[in-house]
Amino acid sequence: MGPLGRASVLYLDALGKQVVVVDRDPARLQGVDYPTLVGDVTDDSILEATGIGHAHALIAALNSDADNVYVTLSSRALRPDLVIIARARTEESKAKLLRSGANPGRQSATDRRAADGGVCVAASCGRVP
Repeated sequence: MGPLGRASVLYLDALGKQVVVVDRDPARLQGVDYPTLVGDVTDDSILEATGIGHAHALIAALNSDADNVYVTLSSRALRPDLVIIARARTEESKAKLLRSGANPGRQSATDRRAADGGVCVAASCGRVP
């Protein structure tokens, strides 16, 4: 899990939210003190395994804007009422993320310094298998 994922998890934990961290790389999940799931979050079955049906919010902070758009589209289809926060690396991608269903943020979602890695954090997800 990269810096953006860690900051997101700590913030949600401080709010008392349950958190599930998903990453393709099991090594990136070592030492994470929250429920984790190894898998590709662009796969709907992985999103469902996180407990997205009961989630309050989802934070998509994957390496590529295309993957973040895909996760946003899938998440919005699974949960029309879900709060979705997604990172964009370019202004063009920010517009696409908003069109795909991400909730608008108060600040620009573009930040090249937040190179995070393939991580998705779903808050208040319920239990993990």
